[in-house]
Amino acid sequence: MRSYSLLILLLIFQIAATGNLFSQAGSIGSWRDHLPYSPGKSVTVSDDKVYCGTDYSVFVYDKEYSSISFLNTITGLSDVGVSVIKYHKPSETLLIAYDNSNIDLVTKSHRVINLSDIYRKQITGQKTINEITFKGNLAYLSCGFGIVVLDMDRREVKSTYIIGDNATNVNIQDIAINDTAIFAASEKGIYCAFDYQNKNLLDYRSWEKDTTLKYPNANYSNIELFQNNIFVVQDLNAHASDTIYYYSSGQWDYFDTTQIKTFEKLRAFADDLLVVSRGDIDFYDTFLNQYRRIYNYGDNRPDARDAYMEDNGWV
Repeated sequence: MRSYSLLILLLIFQIAATGNLFSQAGSIGSWRDHLPYSPGKSVTVSDDKVYCGTDYSVFVYDKEYSSISFLNTITGLSDVGVSVIKYHKPSETLLIAYDNSNIDLVTKSHRVINLSDIYRKQITGQKTINEITFKGNLAYLSCGFGIVVLDMDRREVKSTYIIGDNATNVNIQDIAINDTAIFAASEKGIYCAFDYQNKNLLDYRSWEKDTTLKYPNANYSNIELFQNNIFVVQDLNAHASDTIYYYSSGQWDYFDTTQIKTFEKLRAFADDLLVVSRGDIDFYDTFLNQYRRIYNYGDNRPDARDAYMEDNGWV
């Protein structure tokens, strides 16, 4: 077994409710924040930093210097209430999506570029951003009304896809993409666009619902591609009742019938699949064998919301 340097922000850091432990010092006459930096909601990693999004802002861990800094409205962010964050390595840009659908792009030079197109636009349906998926220079935003595509090089909205039946809004909760297809997990099933690079994805007829699932119209909250298999979480909106299915060899099957929990995230890496739940984090290898479980840290039990794994070590 390879030796991993595993970074997991369990996102339940026991910080004082006032946030004074992480408030930033400043000179007399300057502003400083007293925002609560707990609980965390979303984690992402660059080559030298770890970013954790919270209800109010983002805190940043420097791997080399083991120091913590903060991104918030005092330091230049446009909003509060982070929904999801994701670091785009090709452009060296942190994408921050807020609960109200506002968006900030934070560049390597710390410049903050606000994209308020979704926030300002009158939209039918839920105006939320649930997840971010990168493919090349494009960011696919899973939104409460459909899919929004951002061009990370041009730093602008490129397209909006309304993919429900007869061009109706549908709450897209997560997206997985390979070279030939886009898979979108929604509250009304899994939608697919095959040969998507040669189709007009603005036309809802380019999207089709997967009717081969055991419950084709169910609520699916997460989707990941791992080892040429598709993994999805069926969310039953009840405590410890979620189920994971996976598509392999042309059919859907239960992934692990012993795992019926409240799943927060599926995270696929080159050789590992992480299943993040409120009680623990499970690790599966390329043969889908579970080889590790994190269920405590010290005297505490994780209430994890997200996780990230690195195989090249970090300081």
